[in-house]
Amino acid sequence: MAVLWCRDGQLILDGPREERRPFEAADAAFLDEQSAAYTKALTLQTPAGTLLAIGKALHDWLDRKDLLAPIIGESGPVTLDLAVTPKPDARARAFVAAPWELLTDATGAHLAFDATRAYSPARRFGAPGTPWEPTHRDLSVLFMAAAPEGVSDLNYEREEALILDAVERLPVQLAVEESGSLGPLADRLSLEGPFEVLHLTCHGNFVGGHGVLALEDDKGGLDLITADQLCGATGRHMPPLVLVSACRSAEQAGAAVPLALDLMSAGTAQVIGWAGSVYDDDAITFARTLYGALGRRETVPAAAAAARRTLIQELQQKSKVGIGRHWHLARVHLGPIGGGPLCANGKTARRRHLGDKPFLDRKKQVPVAPPAVYVGRRREAQAALRAFSDPYGPAGVLVRGMGRLGKSSLAARIARRRRDLRSAVVFGHYNASAIFSEIVEAVDPRYRASLQTTWRDSIASDPVVLKDAVEAILTGPAAAPDAAVGHQPILLIIDDLESVLETPRPGESCTLVQSEARTPLRSVIEAFAATRAMTESRLLLTSRYTFSLPTSHGDCAGLLLDLQLPPLTQEQCRKLAQAELRPVILASEINDVLEYLSERALAAAAGNPGLQALLTRMILKNPSSAETGIIAVESYRSTGTLPNGEVGNFFNELALTTYHNALTTDELCVMRAARTFRLPVPRLALEIAAAVLGVPAPSAALGRLVGLGYVDIFQNTQTVDLAINALAAPLFEEPTADESRQIARAVLHILAKRWRDGKP
Repeated sequence: MAVLWCRDGQLILDGPREERRPFEAADAAFLDEQSAAYTKALTLQTPAGTLLAIGKALHDWLDRKDLLAPIIGESGPVTLDLAVTPKPDARARAFVAAPWELLTDATGAHLAFDATRAYSPARRFGAPGTPWEPTHRDLSVLFMAAAPEGVSDLNYEREEALILDAVERLPVQLAVEESGSLGPLADRLSLEGPFEVLHLTCHGNFVGGHGVLALEDDKGGLDLITADQLCGATGRHMPPLVLVSACRSAEQAGAAVPLALDLMSAGTAQVIGWAGSVYDDDAITFARTLYGALGRRETVPAAAAAARRTLIQELQQKSKVGIGRHWHLARVHLGPIGGGPLCANGKTARRRHLGDKPFLDRKKQVPVAPPAVYVGRRREAQAALRAFSDPYGPAGVLVRGMGRLGKSSLAARIARRRRDLRSAVVFGHYNASAIFSEIVEAVDPRYRASLQTTWRDSIASDPVVLKDAVEAILTGPAAAPDAAVGHQPILLIIDDLESVLETPRPGESCTLVQSEARTPLRSVIEAFAATRAMTESRLLLTSRYTFSLPTSHGDCAGLLLDLQLPPLTQEQCRKLAQAELRPVILASEINDVLEYLSERALAAAAGNPGLQALLTRMILKNPSSAETGIIAVESYRSTGTLPNGEVGNFFNELALTTYHNALTTDELCVMRAARTFRLPVPRLALEIAAAVLGVPAPSAALGRLVGLGYVDIFQNTQTVDLAINALAAPLFEEPTADESRQIARAVLHILAKRWRDGKP
């Protein structure tokens, strides 16, 4: 390995014999020119000739310094550390910023194109020390993508799905942090580590002369994070390699300091960044090869070199236009302990599992998805957190949607994001005494006895008293954090609320709460509404559908933020399937049959994570019987005949026919109209389609269907669209061909506008 130092006005080559050459202002100016030419070349449609000329210029410069032969020799692998002090001066910055990845050989070809040379350049900050010592014989990667609302158009779901695809068959364990936020990321690193790699995908830029990452705050807004903030939050749990797949994360043009250099100054062992904007496909191909090589115990520079050669092969094969074009953009940065392998033979292997099964409640009655298989719901979680952060916001948040869409898992996710709140979970028993007991269990122990003495008997005698008791707790021991006196806010979660709702009936705008639960539920909602500005405690409810809770002055349900969960997207479903199949993949037991059945299960489940998980578990247990279950779902999707057996039990739990029996003639007609469309459309388009079929008040009918979860809401920062739920659709007839033509003519202008400019 050659180590070429630039320090104290000299170039110093460490090797069998030390070589010293002057490094003057003219040398720094020359290298700055090459960097500027490189930056310009990145904007060209056909940069190959310019890149080759830059590589040749670097070759000739080293040759003039009589350093070329000692560095690259005549044959064999070429490992080059371009070394500077941890905080290089301007001249050293020019040296380390030059695009050394482009270096050519004596024939004038890029050295990286010769597989026999295995050219692996790296930028080292500080003298090499004892390399970081691997602790496992396998590789663990924590991946997080960030896409702040209203700021970024990054398709993080696709990026995550592609990364999962890339490592599916590799000896790599990959975990995904869904939040996009620094705090939860730090929690994952500390609680679930150690990880060897932190992979961050987001946008990057420069602020105040330093590189920043565009992460998300806990409500989905922009949170610009510096290297100091990232290292400060992660502390000693920072993995030995950070892969920053962000624009300009390693760009060293001008006086600004890129994030990669700041991470090195902060003590990060190794950083890989991009010296410009990179195509998604190139980034994924690079990551796939990198992780595969790291899993085979290669060093980080050697693994990056292997990934670079893979991109070059893609470029030379021209299998797809543009693939491999950015082979030269990745930059490897090493600290004093960087440069070694991240896993090693003779070390312990991690236990291959999906994680311990977590529960929403302390009594372990409500199982939820563990982090390893939790996907999606980022925007919904952020909407709830935004509502919680507003002192004058809604009394609570109602998370609702069809059965097995992950409502309880989302509640658990929100609870984990609000670690400042102690969770109290109401499940199974919803009378006033049960609710009061759960709340009391969540407050500091020093207050429990007095609260029980003051309120328990009164509440048992008169449930109306629950409101006063909850208000007293919310404005007392659960008002605001005060460790000295044991005050701690709570998060009250009332889960599975549909179990105390009446059976939906035709003609209702919302379903009524059962009589015995009305007073307790009303007391809780009104107590949180009355104390909203006086307490930091918060209320969260989950239900399959909207409900009505009338009072003398309105409807309590209207005091809640209604947050409907749509089905998962196809990309989210694919991530879920990969997470569920991960143990089989890691054990190399995946085969074409399992992959084929998994794809069919994904399509059949139509975005319902509960159904997809059921089918996946059946596949893992017995592929033959699983195919029977998948066929039953596929048959239902095409004919409307409900399945039998284990899959039939799932559909019984969904109670789709109960909802169907609750619909009026107009609502049935709206569902027929909704079957016209194969993808989400603007609400107005659905209302017009229903009017074409003769519905006199389509807006009210559609509102009821949305409330029941028969029609899903798909919302982003710019649009709100609706679509018939795919698992409910088979229960309803489709419009005739003539009706479909009439609907198409009536809504064409609305759809054309939406699909043309994306506006409502």
